[in-house]
Amino acid sequence: MVYAKSADKFIKTALAMKDEVISLKVAFTNNRAEELGLDVWSDFVVPLFYEEIDLSTADKARRIIGGRGCGKTMLLRYLSHHSQFSKDRNDIDINEIGNIGLYWRADTNFLPLLNSQGVAEEEWILVFKHYLTLITSIEILKSLSSIASSKCEALSKKDIQSLSFEELKDYDSEFSGGYEDILKSFKSKLRLCETRIHNPPCLKDLHKLPDSFVTQGLLEVIYSQLPAIRGCTFALYIDEYENLLKYQQKTINTKIKHGEPPLIYHVAIKRNGMKTNETLGNENIQGLADYRNIDLDKHLSEDFDVFAAEILLHRISKTKYSFEEFNADLLSDIASIRTREMSEYKGKVIYLAKSILPGLTQSELAKSLLANNQYKKELEDKINIFIENSETYKLLNMTSDMFFVDGFEEASIIVPSLLARKNLKADKVLSEYGKLCRNQVNDFTGKREWISNNFIGSYLKFYRVFDKKCPFYSGFSAFVKMSHGNIRHFLELCNSSIKRMPEEGKLTEIPIDIQALATRVASEDILNEAQTYGRLGSSLQNFIFNLAHLFEFSHMRESQSEPEVNHFSIKGGFSALKNEDKEFLDEAEKWGVLYKEKITKDKDGNNVNAVDWILNPIYSPYFMISYRKNRKLEFEQEMFRILYNGSKKEIDSLNSHFKKKWSIDEYEAPTSYSLF
Repeated sequence: MVYAKSADKFIKTALAMKDEVISLKVAFTNNRAEELGLDVWSDFVVPLFYEEIDLSTADKARRIIGGRGCGKTMLLRYLSHHSQFSKDRNDIDINEIGNIGLYWRADTNFLPLLNSQGVAEEEWILVFKHYLTLITSIEILKSLSSIASSKCEALSKKDIQSLSFEELKDYDSEFSGGYEDILKSFKSKLRLCETRIHNPPCLKDLHKLPDSFVTQGLLEVIYSQLPAIRGCTFALYIDEYENLLKYQQKTINTKIKHGEPPLIYHVAIKRNGMKTNETLGNENIQGLADYRNIDLDKHLSEDFDVFAAEILLHRISKTKYSFEEFNADLLSDIASIRTREMSEYKGKVIYLAKSILPGLTQSELAKSLLANNQYKKELEDKINIFIENSETYKLLNMTSDMFFVDGFEEASIIVPSLLARKNLKADKVLSEYGKLCRNQVNDFTGKREWISNNFIGSYLKFYRVFDKKCPFYSGFSAFVKMSHGNIRHFLELCNSSIKRMPEEGKLTEIPIDIQALATRVASEDILNEAQTYGRLGSSLQNFIFNLAHLFEFSHMRESQSEPEVNHFSIKGGFSALKNEDKEFLDEAEKWGVLYKEKITKDKDGNNVNAVDWILNPIYSPYFMISYRKNRKLEFEQEMFRILYNGSKKEIDSLNSHFKKKWSIDEYEAPTSYSLF
């Protein structure tokens, strides 16, 4: 392997000792952008699709859509002046001040206060506009300081200190003096505004700034005195737009529709997070005409394994460990994207990631299972039970030993599932096993693909009896698939694994068993989070349990005739559902509990609007189900309603229905959790 030399050196020794380092365990502790601060220059990995989204040069609004953990906040903070003019950044081109990013996060605790409390909505709209004007003005002034304090030569601290804002007295008598004076005044006005919002009767005396203040007041004054930035555009990035109240979204929508240089607006939003496309007038905002969509989930789905590997290696590069052949500086350099797109580079970073998070191939999973005498005996006992009940048992002197030949362990593991099928006789299975061992055409690897179709289902069914630390969930490739484009989940899997390493002194590959334990713990932690997912959090968490419960029962079927069930569809499709059902699915998709994939037709071939709903694979280690999209269940609409809003009696009845269908003991239930 061409990369073996580099990987081996990394695993055995620390190649580069640095002056300032953090411990390996600390490097993976933070998995949210909010935990890194506003300046994320040193932490941001420029995605390969960065140039496609053209945010740094946009002069028109963008709507950035993505699920939880896809990196929306990280991207917006990277584009803001806090990072673009970071003190950690060297060689900032003077031309980069053409588009200056401002960052504002919609506060879910504060903004709901701007509602009702005996105050008319028309008044709240004016208050919200005033509040937003103050926020924007403060951010603009801070951006000037960021530029002047950076290595960019466009502005100096002297330029900033020489500014005069006397012209703004027309708006408010307190708006005068220099840079520090006006910034102090804006902050004072913001505190006053927030205080009166908490005391609604006082709002009637609040002096509000007009909508035109920023562009026709503040910016005109700045441009007239700072010719170096006269032609620049300020872009306000509004994070967590979905947290805004409906009238607040209308206000932002209005600014999107009428925004133009020198001030434009971009919003980052969870999927299904836009409550309305209305403006404060009689118009609606429309895609293409008023804004362009950027679907981060879609972009991340391409080369996510490369991006995840880069993030893993970048975090490690902040510690005392590094790779000889890996340059972390490439990850923050937009000009290096072309280099990173080369297949040789991609292969290298993925190989290095796998050297840290090794996994097992399907063949290795089978061999490791049968290497355990207890596991092998259980498998032999299962096979004996089936063959002793077969018609040809005595005639052929059949024994379980006949199904265990070295080198064909994968086939051995699926034998019990095959023997459990009524349409397959034991002598047929034995005959095909013999053909496999003799390298003849057979059903295990031939057209019927018994191994390909049944191994993982059979492996998981067998493994759940013994150990929750299942190796199937270990390895970089498994981490990538379980993360499903969610950077936060990938980092949590890494963090959970690394913090369980026995010593901090040196880095070795993370053992399979440690990874297996870590993935289950991380999966459980993320599952416990679900109850905090917005107003339907408790319902979403109950739904995860109820749905995964059915998937578990499916995985427990002796025959594994339809293995690896982990997604579903609803008869009639989305359009046929009741409004409350649609609302729940929207919330489930918004919070990343479910992913939606359109299918061209359903089983009847007559519903082109049908979609598959896929349970987030991050939950698979906890419930010990497959993370691979394979088979699905099709629910009646009423069955789906029971899963998210049914009584205990209804859910028990639904479980009994599927247990009977799959010939599972009525009292046999998974032990990993309690439903109620």
